[in-house]
Amino acid sequence: MANKKVKLKSMKETFTKNISQIYQSTLTAKKWIGSDIWGFISDKKVDAQCIRDGYRNILVILTDGYLYYGPNKVKEGNSYSYILPQTLKDAGSSLIVKRNDLKDLEVLMLEVNPYTPLERDRLIDVLEQWFTEMEVSKFVVADTDMPVNTTNIINNFITSK
Repeated sequence: MANKKVKLKSMKETFTKNISQIYQSTLTAKKWIGSDIWGFISDKKVDAQCIRDGYRNILVILTDGYLYYGPNKVKEGNSYSYILPQTLKDAGSSLIVKRNDLKDLEVLMLEVNPYTPLERDRLIDVLEQWFTEMEVSKFVVADTDMPVNTTNIINNFITSK
């Protein structure tokens, strides 16, 4: 148990350092094509990289909430592989669900930051519906704003079952 506490403390330092680097490189990028969060989960890359038998599997995603990756844009009716302000305007739009077997995965999605306050609830609803339909065992979609609030959300997520 003591070893786990030491690991968790070192993870906090690593997280704080790395998030600053991520933000800096994102802000300085000349051409940002996005990251393929939808594909990572839908195409089962998450299974190989984040899920192990006999462990509590927690995936932490840092995103503004607008899932988008240019090379992997898929549309099926009013379901998409991405979320943009345009897709949120349609009350019936959703994310495409390619699987429903993620009962061994917990997802903590942080830094969700809608472009406008009016999009906040709709954006979070679409993301939560996607996690529910994939049968993710536990998830939190949080629009964090200050590091102290982010720390509290992480601690609450990890310590609650």
